[in-house]
Amino acid sequence: MQAEHLPGSPADYEEDHRVALELGGAPRDPKNLSPQSHSTSFIKDADENSFKQAVCSGSKTLRQAQVDLISKWLAPWPAYRVIPLA
Repeated sequence: MQAEHLPGSPADYEEDHRVALELGGAPRDPKNLSPQSHSTSFIKDADENSFKQAVCSGSKTLRQAQVDLISKWLAPWPAYRVIPLA
């Protein structure tokens, strides 16, 4: 929180995988972990589930789902741009 200059207390956040595990995100890599506010977590989770369904149904490749997730959720924050992909 301090490194990202986030307001509030730790209770306001959860540790989030920047690239979801089901989309190939690295589970323990610190570059794939960051605090996420509770107020946005359910929205990102819904998008992650949607991208996973698209991969499983064959309407998107895993790589395209990763790119789409990064474009939507991670690109607005410069510190998120360097992330591990499977």
